Amino acid sequence: MAGESTSKKGGAIWLKNMCGMTVTDAEMEDVSNPRLELLVHISTKTIQMGALFGMLAIGPVTQLVKGPRTIQAIAHRALKYGANGIIIGAAAGPVVTYGSSRKFEYENYYDRSYRLRYNRGQVITDRMCYFGMAIGAGAGYATGIGILPGIALGVVVGTSGSVFAPGKGCSQDNNKTKESVPVKTEDNKDA
Repeated sequence: MAGESTSKKGGAIWLKNMCGMTVTDAEMEDVSNPRLELLVHISTKTIQMGALFGMLAIGPVTQLVKGPRTIQAIAHRALKYGANGIIIGAAAGPVVTYGSSRKFEYENYYDRSYRLRYNRGQVITDRMCYFGMAIGAGAGYATGIGILPGIALGVVVGTSGSVFAPGKGCSQDNNKTKESVPVKTEDNKDA
C-alpha cells in the first residue's frame, strides 16, 4: 500500500510503466513519492501546452500580422515561440501544481498519482512527448536550429502523434478505470 509501507522503488516503477514495460498491480501501488509524480505530470502538461500554443498558434499568427509572410519566416517564428512556450510551461508547472493541490493531503496525492499510472492514454501521450523531446533535442543540435527549438518541435510532434499511437484506441481494456486504493493512515490502520 501507500504511505510508510512503500518501498523506495516507486520512481523506477513509474519509469517502467512510462516505458511500456510490464508492471504488476502490486508494483503500481508502490507510489513512494506521489507529490513528485504529480509535479512531473502537471509540468509535462504545461510544457506541452506552451509548446503547442507557441508553435501552432501564437508564433504563426504573430508572424502573419507582423510580416513578412513567407513559409521560412513563419516556421522560424513558430520554432522561437515554441521554445519560449516550453520555458514558460516549465516555469508554470510547479506553480500550477501548487495552486491545484495546496489543500491536498498525502492520500489525495497518492490517489491522483496512482490513477495516473493506470490511465493508459495519458501514459502513452506522456511517453510520446518524452520520446519527441529526446529526438527533437538531438535533431535540433545536429541540424543547428538549437536544442530548445528542437525540443519544442519534438513535443509538438510527439504529443500530436500520440493520438494515433497503438494501444490508445477504444478497446475494453483501455477504457476501464482503476479504482482508488485505500491508503493506510493513522485513523484506519486498525480497520
